[in-house]
Amino acid sequence: MRYTKSVYRGFEAILATIGGIIAFAASSFVVFIGSFTQALTISLGTISIIGSVIGIIAGWYSFKDSKVAGVILIIAAILVLFGSSIFGLVGAILILIAGILDLFRN
Repeated sequence: MRYTKSVYRGFEAILATIGGIIAFAASSFVVFIGSFTQALTISLGTISIIGSVIGIIAGWYSFKDSKVAGVILIIAAILVLFGSSIFGLVGAILILIAGILDLFRN
């Protein structure tokens, strides 16, 4: 009988949730600023909001399948960074770190 050590994925879930909340706040700010300027900013902010929600959901999905959740978290970080540029940088980095940890932690 072989002993396999299970890894608790709570850190990744909490990190992705905190990053998603920060990214959601930054994305809301981008949408608010975009309401005064042009429609392109609003659509980019909406993409970033979708990415932050996907990041939160994928963070909690890492308890079931960590590899799939890691890939989804990396995609969500790219969406957040693309949608809110410098405003969502902190949230995107936290989501990206959670995704990398999900992929490479045994």
